[in-house]
Amino acid sequence: MKIAVTGCLGNMGSRIAEAVIESDDQIVFAVEAPGHEEIGVDLGETLGFGEIGVPISSAADFKELLDSEKPDVVIDFTMPQATLGFVEDCIESRVNIVVGTTGFTDEVKEAMLGDIEDSDISALVSPNYSVGVNVFWKLVSMAARTLNYDAEIVEVHHNQKVDSPSGTAIKTADIIKDMRGEGEFVYGRSGVHEREKTEIGVHSVRAGDVVGDHTVYFSGTNAGERIEVTHRAHDRQAFVQGALMAARFLLDQPPGLYSMDDILGFGQQEGIDEEIARPKRCKKGGRPGFGGCGRK
Repeated sequence: MKIAVTGCLGNMGSRIAEAVIESDDQIVFAVEAPGHEEIGVDLGETLGFGEIGVPISSAADFKELLDSEKPDVVIDFTMPQATLGFVEDCIESRVNIVVGTTGFTDEVKEAMLGDIEDSDISALVSPNYSVGVNVFWKLVSMAARTLNYDAEIVEVHHNQKVDSPSGTAIKTADIIKDMRGEGEFVYGRSGVHEREKTEIGVHSVRAGDVVGDHTVYFSGTNAGERIEVTHRAHDRQAFVQGALMAARFLLDQPPGLYSMDDILGFGQQEGIDEEIARPKRCKKGGRPGFGGCGRK
């Protein structure tokens, strides 16, 4: 599989690049923000693998690289404004894309998804590529549909995360609202006021180097119980593996907009296609993992 990586030195982009370098897949080009000090340097050298013959390019050259290198798929974990440009270029060049960027406004995201649906590419867009988080969402949907309890969401991330609430928390709130047919989102709480029954609280914590924790509290009034559904990410490798699964999944799909539900078979036959999930043979002592090769 020929892969292009955007934001190749970011928290996620660098991990994806490492996993691809350690696998039998191929990075055909990698880009960083225009003006980045590492532009022109070999990606392998920068990531500690030695020279691999792929210089870090400027994102300003993204369209030209798409047309010359012809990747099977682009994997993008960057910033909303950059992602919009990458998606537009992929549509024009008919190159599939996996999008993990978060922080879009509702209007901008809907417009982007509409452009993808009207195009000739296959794309998978998700705020979280962890298989565990996608199971977490199914458990939350079951609880929200079954229990008429108050629902509150708390998410915790590292102190460098710039968007709040997290994309995962926003989707979690949307799931609860969809299951119940109503819901008013309340972001944080301050002042003095009574909680309305239809409120869905969403609370963000930014501290230290936490990769990502999400908990939904379902608590009933006079019910004598509460249910807590929690997912904790201990390492970004969980997201890397899911993104590579998504890239491999798109190889065999007709044009359209897809989600992790399509890979996991939720609502259809349950389970993950073994050919999609199975990693290729890992190079240089890489650790085989779910959907890709892990870091050494």
